[in-house]
Amino acid sequence: MKNRKYNDDQLKSASNIFDFLIIIYDEINQKENDYLRSYDEWLCKDKDLWLINRFRDIISNWITDYESSYQYIDLWLNIALEHDYFICCVITLIGANSYFEEFPYKKSDNNIQIYDNLNTNSNIGKFFFSPQNVLQKTFYKNNNLYNGKNILSYENSGLNIKLTKYYIITNTKLMGYNPVIISYKPSKEFINNFIKIGLFHFANKNWWEPQYSVNNTYVSVNILNEYKNEINELYKKTLKLADLHQIDIIIFPELSLTEESINFIRNTNFEHIKIIFAGSMWKDKTNIGYIFTGNGVELAKIEKRTPYEHYDKTRKTSIREDIESPANNHLYFLDINNIGRINYCICKDFLDENFKHLSYPCMRSNFFIVSSYSDKINSFIENAQELCSKNASFICLCNSCYPWKQVTTNKDSSLKFEHSFLTFPTINNKNDGEKRILHNTKFSSGKKDICKSCNNFCSGLSIFEIDVDEFNKNPQNVHYINNKFLSID
Repeated sequence: MKNRKYNDDQLKSASNIFDFLIIIYDEINQKENDYLRSYDEWLCKDKDLWLINRFRDIISNWITDYESSYQYIDLWLNIALEHDYFICCVITLIGANSYFEEFPYKKSDNNIQIYDNLNTNSNIGKFFFSPQNVLQKTFYKNNNLYNGKNILSYENSGLNIKLTKYYIITNTKLMGYNPVIISYKPSKEFINNFIKIGLFHFANKNWWEPQYSVNNTYVSVNILNEYKNEINELYKKTLKLADLHQIDIIIFPELSLTEESINFIRNTNFEHIKIIFAGSMWKDKTNIGYIFTGNGVELAKIEKRTPYEHYDKTRKTSIREDIESPANNHLYFLDINNIGRINYCICKDFLDENFKHLSYPCMRSNFFIVSSYSDKINSFIENAQELCSKNASFICLCNSCYPWKQVTTNKDSSLKFEHSFLTFPTINNKNDGEKRILHNTKFSSGKKDICKSCNNFCSGLSIFEIDVDEFNKNPQNVHYINNKFLSID
């Protein structure tokens, strides 16, 4: 045991089962492929069912009493030190995978659980549960995307490839961020196995004014007082329409939120809406997006990290959004039953490479929702298509009409609707028998008779419908996605 990183005292310092699993993971981390190879050889030649079952019994009992440690560590060490220690580490880590399907941790009202710092010792990394009941689960299985060269995985080597219920991310890969998982199980079911997503494009006029710094290099956002009541009434009307038409998820664009709208959401219990991605509010050098349940419970506040920048020809200088770095390093991920792990991004955060890598593969997000206010979305589309073709991800971007109209209106003043979109996966069978994931993009719908004459706040709601049964049954068919348009008035 000379090569062990930890002595017995350090192992016994684990405060709970998560600390312990991270410590033994770190024991094998540097040479995990070598140890996995030894483990596979052991399974083939010297497999000891008693040893496997003994460690499983320890883990099973420990999970029901997860905040205790000493008795279980002693039991584990007494066995591991009499056998191949590193193989025992691998057996334990893989064996623990069977017991994290439904873990009773931090249960609260409203079917919400918050998973933050499960392990108390953060010197090595963090322990995370995998997203459960992901939308693509049957899609992966039916198309053999788990095995051989068709493998679809968060990591293509190492121990985490064998883990489906949990995983461990080292601090190096976390890059200083502290991810927090919020698990929410809506009490309302998806009707007929359809997921209906509503996008509200907000306004065909600017409802805020820019405020420039003295040297014209920074810009702040100020909501115009004359529109605040109209914005709040618009929010109410839109949400009521979405609920009437049984929308499951509704998304608003960046910069569309006010305190009055937040108060309305918090004090309303919608009959059908499950999740509200409420857009963002600019205040005191912050651009913050909000996520609410359909009964007004705040799930998360998402601070924008990547400021908007552009070159202003009039001022002949580069202009940068005047937002400060977030006060903390938290990143929030939302686990929704039967959808998966959602990453909610505010505009250019979706394009940040570190942020993208952390979201997938590290945090295993399979669904991205973006609120934006942008006149250029090509880079968003390209990023969405890359995520989709690599990981079978769904990406939905909700953009405001106004900035888009400024650059796309043609001579007859009709509005092109390619400013918001849903990117989604299908399967293409190649001649060599290998199945590949394809990306597809549908843009939000509009009605020219409504949008052409619109010089005010939006009068319609774009809808994407995901037919989950059709997606799993016939994934080559792009028609499992439908888009519609509802008039508010």
